Amino acid sequence: MQDEYDYYYDDPYEDDENFVVCDECNGDGEVNCYCAGDFCCCPNGGEKPCPACGGEFGTDGYITKEHAERRAAAHREMMARLWGNPTPKDAG
Repeated sequence: MQDEYDYYYDDPYEDDENFVVCDECNGDGEVNCYCAGDFCCCPNGGEKPCPACGGEFGTDGYITKEHAERRAAAHREMMARLWGNPTPKDAG
């Protein structure tokens, strides 16, 4: 017997080991639109497609592992440039 809630779990990328949940939108496929700085004043209604997964790649909530690794490497590089390479206080 089929569960009445099976349609909620019909996700084509869930079982694919090449895809991970998008770190930009947390799998929602949309991000908040701040076109006027603090708020949205365009016809988007406050949300727009995620630039990481819903824009160029069109996978709505998922990105490839390679794309996720490139995004993480770019984030680490940006943080290293901003904050330097701090050492722990106990690292003698």
